[in-house]
Amino acid sequence: MEQRLEERRREEANLTDSQKQQLFEARRQLVLGTYDQRLAILQAGHRCAERAQTYSAGQACLEQQKKARRRLLKESRQVMNRERQRLGLSPMPAALPLGF
Repeated sequence: MEQRLEERRREEANLTDSQKQQLFEARRQLVLGTYDQRLAILQAGHRCAERAQTYSAGQACLEQQKKARRRLLKESRQVMNRERQRLGLSPMPAALPLGF
């Protein structure tokens, strides 16, 4: 994963300052735009865990939360990959984080 992250950084280093700013803005908008969704996932997980009375119910809560986080990450990655493609960059591998 570290090698892929380095490749991503090298590729992005070749962007113009304007393109770097556009990529930053897209990432920033994504982080800000998904904040409420991420918070809702955490709150739903919290409510579920509070209601859980058994180990299996607790495990189900964790699984639901994990699925919701993965779905949001997949959607976010698709948004960023469209922007990366627009800027002439390769898509991000699924294993890489979506940070700035």
